[in-house]
Amino acid sequence: MEGMRKAIAVGLQSSKVQAPHFYATVEVDVTAALAYREELKGRGETISINDLIVYAVAISLGDEPRVNCRVFDDRIEYPEDVNIGIAVGLEEGLVVPVVTRAGEKNLRGIAEETRRIIGSARNGKLVGSGRGTFTISNLGMFGVESFHAIITPPQSSILAVGSIEPRPVVRDGQVVIASMTTLGLSVDHRVVDGVKAAKFLAEIKRLLENPQELIRDGQDFGN
Repeated sequence: MEGMRKAIAVGLQSSKVQAPHFYATVEVDVTAALAYREELKGRGETISINDLIVYAVAISLGDEPRVNCRVFDDRIEYPEDVNIGIAVGLEEGLVVPVVTRAGEKNLRGIAEETRRIIGSARNGKLVGSGRGTFTISNLGMFGVESFHAIITPPQSSILAVGSIEPRPVVRDGQVVIASMTTLGLSVDHRVVDGVKAAKFLAEIKRLLENPQELIRDGQDFGN
């Protein structure tokens, strides 16, 4: 609808003009994460790689709470809740339903809630609109190798996820083929400096490359 597209355009233009975007990129070996997903599938759990990314981001935001913020003209908010928006493309335009309190959910809860809010968005109901503290935009399923997204106001950060591809990497002095993806982080440099952004992105990479670290309290799906 024209009204929705106009509202999206106004919001993104405002974000790009007002927020000094700083970008950081990292390549992530998701070979172990894909294997973990298949292991869970064998146990009857329907988990996508995007669910694992959302889960890793939720954990990382808990470790770096200064990234989990919202920027307004007169104030900066640091919410206790981690509310992760999932960018969903519709014919009418891009919408961002939100997984609220993602930091309190285990992996199964993240997967179930993500499916629910995406399904609702495609049926015209936007869950959690305006409550997001961070957004993830995944264009990997369209073959996009890497990109940097525009921050969703009033949030301070957005993570762009590229396609998973077999690429040559060096391990122990040997060239092997691994399943790799590229993550691009855009942050508002007024509130998130380069070092903080780099540490946050490094933690997401560490968790995805070591999916056993996603297991909390010795359980497969967290607390």
